[in-house]
Amino acid sequence: EGRRVAELCAVPQIISGSDARALAHARALFAPLGVDLVELELLEAEVAQLFLNAWRYVAFGTANQFYHIATEKGLSFGRIRAAIMHRYTRASGFPGAGLTAGPRLFKDTMQLAAYCRHTFSLGHAAMLVNETMPDCLLEQAKRELAVQGRTLPGICCGILGMAFKPDSDDGRESLAFKLRRLLLWEGAEVLCTDAHLQGEGFMDVGSLLERSEVVFVGCPHRGYEDLALRPEQVVIDCWGALQHARPRVAIEVAAPSPSAPTRLLRAAVIGGAGHVGLPLSLVLAESGHHAVVIDTDRSKLEAIRGGEFPFLEAGGPELLARCLREFPERLELTDRYSAVCECDVVIVTIGTPVDEHLNPCFSVIEACIMSLRPHLRPGQTLLLRSTLFPGTSARVLGALRKAGFEGVGVSFCPERIAQGEALRELRALPQIVSGSDASALAHAKALFSPSGVDLVELELQEAEVAKLFLNAWRYVAFGTANQFYHIATSKGLSFDRIRAAIVHRYPRAAGFPRPGFTAGAGLFKD
Repeated sequence: EGRRVAELCAVPQIISGSDARALAHARALFAPLGVDLVELELLEAEVAQLFLNAWRYVAFGTANQFYHIATEKGLSFGRIRAAIMHRYTRASGFPGAGLTAGPRLFKDTMQLAAYCRHTFSLGHAAMLVNETMPDCLLEQAKRELAVQGRTLPGICCGILGMAFKPDSDDGRESLAFKLRRLLLWEGAEVLCTDAHLQGEGFMDVGSLLERSEVVFVGCPHRGYEDLALRPEQVVIDCWGALQHARPRVAIEVAAPSPSAPTRLLRAAVIGGAGHVGLPLSLVLAESGHHAVVIDTDRSKLEAIRGGEFPFLEAGGPELLARCLREFPERLELTDRYSAVCECDVVIVTIGTPVDEHLNPCFSVIEACIMSLRPHLRPGQTLLLRSTLFPGTSARVLGALRKAGFEGVGVSFCPERIAQGEALRELRALPQIVSGSDASALAHAKALFSPSGVDLVELELQEAEVAKLFLNAWRYVAFGTANQFYHIATSKGLSFDRIRAAIVHRYPRAAGFPRPGFTAGAGLFKD
């Protein structure tokens, strides 16, 4: 909406007809516009529209659920999302949060649910999240006012933008109006403005900002991003639209060509003969660091010493052979945990699995830390690499402090690598880094910067949550495609034909995944 004239002459047009004559009429109508014509059967075309809009509605619902989670935990969703997306192709379709409404997405999602007799569980879940987004923003404002010892009754609140989408004058089904009702029920004074939409009691943006103690972004029209707000104003901006309130992420962009590390580290890799540990160890050795591969599987260590790569990994055998031939002194293999005491960084590739009740299991990583404790010393950094339940890094740090290890720092630097492509991606994909203190963060940066990748800095728990958000987002995306496949096949339709029509040169469907068995060690657990 708002771009129909331009898109009618640019976006492919799906066509269908009850017979050859009807189809010919459709072709003749749209062909002069100079767009691709994508032919489907009547029912396929109807379902394609619902699939597309339901896909987008569920995607927005996932982002909004992540926003709920982050704000409830005192975290910045904007910072976490920026870190996830920075030059990371598998997150290219990761949407931002916002008030997801309007006359189509919600309606089409519910029509699809009715079409499959209300078994479209993801659609209903998205509806519950999206429709309660105003409630989420209300609770966020309450929490921020409570910090100042204030409550909403009598507070003057301003809502910037009342249309259902940016740069539109359409207010139909806009959740900004629901937000206004909720604020009024709480006893707040509510002011509204919109750059394109006129409504009873609306005022100009300047007057609204002058009077408001709390400012909500209801719809991020162009021009709002540079508005000047007062430092004392509480700003609730789920869209990340206002420059004034936009969260910042520190990013160290890699040099055009990786250089030799200015600070050579001795890094122990616990579980170093496995799928996560061995590729990392080889890349570290290649980058100039001294990698100590520690693993209790002696047969794997012997195979690696003999130049045998123990699992499928693109380029693995070649890099291993090069390490053993050109710089064997940088690659040490042992089953002794005592080798840790000589290292600057101790990399742990063990995460927090889930138990039979799908709750996080801390015993595995706790047992690993207990085994390492006799060999740790001040000045070292314990770098956690695999997926962790949020708060585990702080939990490990607390356990170390309780045991008297005051000088040992903790870092969490999540592995976001596709299995089998680790060597290529370790040298190409940005690395999220975090640390419990300046020394731990410096160790993390020194470890990864020689690989020639961008370093994206977050706090410990932000980094833990970023890994979960990314994998949960991908899991829900695959689940949506699989649910569409269920629906199509149950109705005797070809999902592949419908999907091909949806994604053909249509940018808003660029991230629309294929169905399949969605499994493996990461997505479901995370």
